[in-house]
Amino acid sequence: MLILEGIAAVYYMVNSNSMLFDKIKDYISGDCVFFIYATHGFLITVIKRAIERFTIDSQLVLILLYFASVFVTVAICVMLYKLLKALSPQTMTYLTGR
Repeated sequence: MLILEGIAAVYYMVNSNSMLFDKIKDYISGDCVFFIYATHGFLITVIKRAIERFTIDSQLVLILLYFASVFVTVAICVMLYKLLKALSPQTMTYLTGR
């Protein structure tokens, strides 16, 4: 039952935020998505290790930081992609396979 409720909730969320997803598609290209896929592994490992060094007493804060690390990683990857594309578009063309 929980799985069915989760599927319905995700379906509702996507339908209610379809304009937001359209804006994201305009901002993040296919090359950027591939760059995120290729670089997120290293970066998320570094961020998670940095979070583990904190001595946090609250499990809730630790869980929130763990999930926030995903969003921080994607944001850093997008900024890194935009910066590298502005500085060296030929290198980014080579790295993204275009």
